[in-house]
Amino acid sequence: MSRVNWTSNLTSFFVNALVDECRAGNRPNKTLNRIGKGNIVQRLKDHTGRDWTWETCKHKWDELKKKWSCWKRLIKSNGIVFHPRTGLIDMPRNWWDKQIAANKLAKGFQQSRLEHEEQLDYIFAKMDPGNVGPNEVGGPEGGQTGVPTQYLDSDHSDASDADPQTQQPSPPPSQPVRMTSMNASSGKRQLSDLMVSNSLFWEGFSNFYQEISTLKKQKQTGSASNKADEEAEYETFMKELLDGGLDPESDEYFMASEVLLDIPRRGAYRPLPTVRAKVAWIRRVYLNMKGQPPR
Repeated sequence: MSRVNWTSNLTSFFVNALVDECRAGNRPNKTLNRIGKGNIVQRLKDHTGRDWTWETCKHKWDELKKKWSCWKRLIKSNGIVFHPRTGLIDMPRNWWDKQIAANKLAKGFQQSRLEHEEQLDYIFAKMDPGNVGPNEVGGPEGGQTGVPTQYLDSDHSDASDADPQTQQPSPPPSQPVRMTSMNASSGKRQLSDLMVSNSLFWEGFSNFYQEISTLKKQKQTGSASNKADEEAEYETFMKELLDGGLDPESDEYFMASEVLLDIPRRGAYRPLPTVRAKVAWIRRVYLNMKGQPPR
């Protein structure tokens, strides 16, 4: 087929379809099995009205995995700090220069976070909230799960496209890894790395908590003018959505009215480039607030 224009909407559809196949048990190892791949191709065909091949989907899979792997490496870096309002990585220029030199994809995370992060955690690492096993490194964000280190060893494409019957599935993260004479030394290194990562996590979390505490104090002692500014910003955001074509009677408009009441969340909302991207973000945040899985 001709070159695919992966719009934000098409990418979201593809990612959500991958999540569905993973939940259906069609990703037994590091990639989908034949049934899962066939289902994805058919769903894309039904959605777009054009023919698809798994090869085309695989290119997007690899692109998403490389971005995901890059993001996970960044957020578990030594001394990482996040901006308390925007949630973006807040590090000096020389730190970014070093990261970009190591992986040019890091440049894309200077002004944005990883899109579809929760779904990609599930797709590439089978990570559900609260399901952190002994081989996983804790992330720097409160409420976020860690990432199994074996999934971060390479940014290259998956090599496990063979029939799943010929592959040996990895042990579930929730099961302990039995140490033998052959893997005891490597196990000690993994444990040491885990301890260092946890230390770095708490260091970053401490800095983040201090910034949040400072903001809360400022908010408590803030003037009436700040309150007025916040209300004016809220009205501006809601009017922006209406001007962009959002139906005031739609579910999305109601979701926006709830999500945008939260001041810190507006920091992640402001830099989104289009109304479509903002509405998609609002829907995901609202569903997460209600404890529902992303759709």
